[in-house]
Amino acid sequence: MKLLLLMSCSSTHSQKILKGLDQSGTDYEIFTLDPEKSNFVKNVHYCFGIKWVTNLLGKLGYLLYFPYFFWILKKTNPDAIHSFYASSYGLFGALSFNKKHFLSVWGDDIFVFPKKSFIHHSVMKFIINNSHKVLVTSTVLYKEVLRYTSKEPFIIPYGVDLNRFIPAEKSKSNEGVIVLGTVKALEHEYGIDLLIDVFSSVLKLNPDKKLILKIYGDGSQKESLIKQASTLKIEDRVFFQGKISQNEVPGALQDFNIFVALSRRESFGVALVEANACGIPVVAMNVGGISDIIEHGNNGYLANSTQEAVKYLNDLILAENKRVQFGSNGQIMMKRKFDWNQNFTDWLKLHL
Repeated sequence: MKLLLLMSCSSTHSQKILKGLDQSGTDYEIFTLDPEKSNFVKNVHYCFGIKWVTNLLGKLGYLLYFPYFFWILKKTNPDAIHSFYASSYGLFGALSFNKKHFLSVWGDDIFVFPKKSFIHHSVMKFIINNSHKVLVTSTVLYKEVLRYTSKEPFIIPYGVDLNRFIPAEKSKSNEGVIVLGTVKALEHEYGIDLLIDVFSSVLKLNPDKKLILKIYGDGSQKESLIKQASTLKIEDRVFFQGKISQNEVPGALQDFNIFVALSRRESFGVALVEANACGIPVVAMNVGGISDIIEHGNNGYLANSTQEAVKYLNDLILAENKRVQFGSNGQIMMKRKFDWNQNFTDWLKLHL
């Protein structure tokens, strides 16, 4: 079987898929609109001058690359096409009218794009209904896709490598320090500002405890978040660790006692899977696909407000035995549902 993948090579999800395909010996080629990191990938065809064109014309500039795409399609002659992200690559795939066009829907492509206008809504409906099979990572995406089609999507989560995301070898010995932490881009949708406010409230409830907050990630809100911590006079307890590579994430998570995710919007939440796989309990906002990962009161807590988040964090701070139990439950659940090796095997079988 030969696949033609329409994707951005810089996406971590894409890199997982490519690694799996390489390990399985599957033949594939790539068509990409994103030249970033594509030089490090084999069999890739990228659109020359795409950044200049989109700066000038916006996403309408993609239309200029359709002749090149059809030439690649004819040249590669794939058995199947798989588009990753519905609102861009999905349109290329749908217009190929290939009988085996697979579509992966990831998040903003279905939650944001079709809401812009009636035309955008119609385009999304066309893309989804001109796909052989639609793949999603969570229940919330599954339900959203069904607003545009009667075709039932397949839920295949992007799990984690359980050989890398494991509990720390030794129990944490930080001289009584309890580390709350997150690994997220510093953008509005991920609620880092909410996390800092909640942490400030938790500190007031626990003046005698050694609590710190570690934030891994970078983004447009970094300066305002640093200022927020300073205004709340907790800058000595909040540590902005910067962006880290995927290889560094397991070590960062293993240093946490509690993982906190107060996102305003989340289609899946792979960082929560990674944390639970490392035996770290989670407190998260009950949004999007988070409830696919966290069972309230089992491997973490789901909060419906910042007030509830304060309450649940305080509960875990005061009960070490509960932190340990939630972390252990999370490991078991991640092995059952989110083992990437099994997830990828299921993904590949759909294409046969």
